[in-house]
Order: sequence, then structure tokens, then C-alpha cells
Amino acid sequence: MGCLALLILATLSSSTASLVTLADSSYCIHLRCEWRGGGKHCKPANSLRHANQQDLIRISYPFLSDDESEASMMMTRARGSKRNSNGISKRVAKKAKREEELGADGFGVNDLFSRLPDDCLLGVFKLLTRNQIEVVKNINSRALCISNHSGLNNIKWAGGILDIFQTGDGYGFELEIQKNELNSNYPLKRSIMEQVERQYYRWTYEARSSLYSFQYEIVRTKEGTFQEKKTVNTNLESSTSTRPHDWPIPDQLFVALADIGRLHGIEEIDTTTIPYTSDLWAKLEEVLRGNSCRKIVSGRLCGEPVTDEIRQSFLSFVQKKKGMRTIDFKNSLELSSLINDKLISKFGILNELICYSTFPERVYACRFYPNESILPHLMHFTKLEVTHMILKAEWIVKLCLMKLSKLNVKSFAYRNEICHWKISVDSPFNTDQISRNIPTGFKYYEESFSQVIMRKKDKVRVVINSSHSPVNNADMYNIDLRFYHTY
Repeated sequence: MGCLALLILATLSSSTASLVTLADSSYCIHLRCEWRGGGKHCKPANSLRHANQQDLIRISYPFLSDDESEASMMMTRARGSKRNSNGISKRVAKKAKREEELGADGFGVNDLFSRLPDDCLLGVFKLLTRNQIEVVKNINSRALCISNHSGLNNIKWAGGILDIFQTGDGYGFELEIQKNELNSNYPLKRSIMEQVERQYYRWTYEARSSLYSFQYEIVRTKEGTFQEKKTVNTNLESSTSTRPHDWPIPDQLFVALADIGRLHGIEEIDTTTIPYTSDLWAKLEEVLRGNSCRKIVSGRLCGEPVTDEIRQSFLSFVQKKKGMRTIDFKNSLELSSLINDKLISKFGILNELICYSTFPERVYACRFYPNESILPHLMHFTKLEVTHMILKAEWIVKLCLMKLSKLNVKSFAYRNEICHWKISVDSPFNTDQISRNIPTGFKYYEESFSQVIMRKKDKVRVVINSSHSPVNNADMYNIDLRFYHTY
């Protein structure tokens, strides 16, 4: 099976001085994936075309046959006998030498890429993924130097999952690098045995199929000093704890997290058992700058009560993460009070907001009553489970019609259930509230103890189910709304 290699060709008609202006519209940069030997070409990975089509930098990724794979790296070490110590045939060695004679500067005579100025190389690297950068730097000495430039820190390995937690003796975190096509050339990987042991120890990690993991813990000794533990591909000796410590998270933890996060993208944060303090999210925002975090999952709260200062700090963190799509507080009842109508009205970037519990008493304790102006701010959610948000029952039909009117069927061609909402209302919900408020173009009917409103033109529908739970000599009235696209 052929190995991954890189062939870099450069055809430049302009002078060396003008190469520094690569970032403007003077150059065409084309990145192309190619199958060598079989003659099949992959879909271009990236392509930027600018004004001057004659100036071209082309980077190709050939997958060569076994006997050509080493030669493709432009190596001149392949010399000598019919088959040298590296197992390269003499024919292939001669081919490599013929194609890439060295110049006086030590670079191949046709290797114009290695002779580009640093600014120009940096401009090329900014168009690559971290996976592609890893390939280039392994076979090109100039690329190796440029690959660690601070200007590339925003290009990261993809799919990192970060767990931050409190241990019995201190605080810690674990960052897992997920196995996917964007990390296929990740330089550090688990052995097969490590993967099996990991999956056996924590079965939930089996689906993640992680390549590598970093563990960190900081504990305070009896003398009052801090002791750091850093490991890789292991399980921390200390178990997580919900008992609050009488000392805050040390800054050393955030420094260690920033160091690892420099080149590792963090797409999901799980704040398991750590205390929510007024400065927690501000510090996380500082150390995770440049990471497009997509999801926050929280565990049990064991710190300060939720205050407006903590709520504002959390909101600021979410709003600054432009890629944020999901907030999941399902397993953290205390954190339900973080979510109120003011925050929901500013969560325009989210697709999913989950703050659901099977304990009505605790949900009832942190309930809030927004006004009708909240309805338009719910339209962008595909999953909304905020049962401590109490709406007026008379708004439900209006809410459903607003959502049905905004749904685009073409956007959900492969999904039957388009979105799912769980909310609460202030009084029992009955069919009369639906039937008398159905406008032209919609149809109402009952089906299997559910109420259904359907848009006639494309049969997009919402199925409404209601229930109630007794709480503290009162009732919680829950509404379950499921929007479907009928094929």
C-alpha cells in the first residue's frame, strides 16, 4: 500500500521581490490532491485563484506505489547498489536523483518552493490544514522551520475534546485528540493495546476512537505548595470529586491548558464538577483564544451560587466563540439558573440548548417567565430543552406557526425530525387553543393522542404532546414539540 508523500512544484514568472506580496491578489495558489500511478485525481482540497493566472504555486499530494513512495520525497540519499539499506531499488534511486539534482544552496535545482522567502512560505502555509502542514514539514527543511511560526497558531489539529474536573486532591484536565481524516498524519498516536485498554477502562471512549490524550493534574501539598502531574495516554490516578476545595483553581492549570491548546483545536468542553466562579470563563476565554469551540457540556456545580457576574462571564465566553452550537446542562440541575430570557435572547449562534431534568421540584425552583418578545429568539434552535422556561399556553400555537413558516424543507432533505423542543406553560394546554387559531395554508388534526399542525404545501408538521407533574402543591405543565418533514 502506497504511503503519503508530497511533491512540490513552483512555476513563478515574477521576480523574487514580488513573491512577498503573495497574500494580495497578484498570485494564484492552487492546492491539488492527486493519485500517482493509477491516473485518478481527487477533488481539489483547496483552491484560491487570483488576478494573475500565470503565477502559480502548485502543491500536490501523490499516493505512490510501494517502489516509488520513497523516491517521491525528492531524496538524494538513494544511491549505490541495486538495493540500498533503505530498501529502495537502484532504478527508483536513479529516478529520484535525476529528477532532483542539488544546487549550490543545497536545494534541488527544480525546487523553487524551498527558495521562496519566509513571508511567502508563511502565506502558503496559512492556506493549509494542520494535517497538511505535518506532511510538508516532514519532507522539506524550510517547511519544518516555518511550521512552528506563531502566525500559524490558529491552524490546529481538529476535534479535541477537553474535560476539566476537580479531583480528590486538586484540579485537572484531559484533552483527547480524536481520530478523523483531518488528523490522519497526527505525529503521536496510541498503540493498539493502549486503545483497547482505554476502551475497556472507559467504555464511552470507544465511540470516540481517540488517537492521543494529554492528562494534567495539580494538587496542593501539606506545605501549601503546588505539585503538577503531566502524563499522556494514561488514566489519572486521582478520581473526580464533588467535594469543594477551599482554594481556587491555580493559574498553572490554565498555563498548561494554553500550552497544549496552541496547536490543538478544542471543539467540546466538559466542565465536570469544577466550580463556576466569576473569573472561570474569562480565564478559559483567554487560554482558548483561537479555538472555535462548538459545544459545552457541564457536570454538577460545586462552587459559588450562580450570580449575575458569573452569568455575564459565561455569556461573554459563548458569544466570543463564533462556532458555538450546543450548550448541554442536562446533567447539571444547579446550572439551570444560568439560563434565563436575557441569555436566550442573545444566543443567536446556538443550534442546541439543553437544560432539562427529570426532577420537577428542582426545575420548578429555578423557573422564569419571559414575555412574548422571546418567541422570535427561539426560531434558530433545532434542539431546545428548557423546561424551567414558562411560556403562556396561548402562545404555543403562535410559536408553532412561526417555526413552521420559517422551516426550509430543502435544508433537511435527509432528516425526518427537523427539530425538537421541550418547554413549559403556565396552564393546561387544550385543543380549543389550536383549532380556533389555524390560518389558511395550515391544517389541524389529532393523531394518536397528539395534536398536529401541518403546512399543506409540503406537509411539514409539528406534533404537540402535553403532560403535567405535581410540584409543591402546584402543577408543572410541559409541552413537547417535534417538527417533522414528511417525505
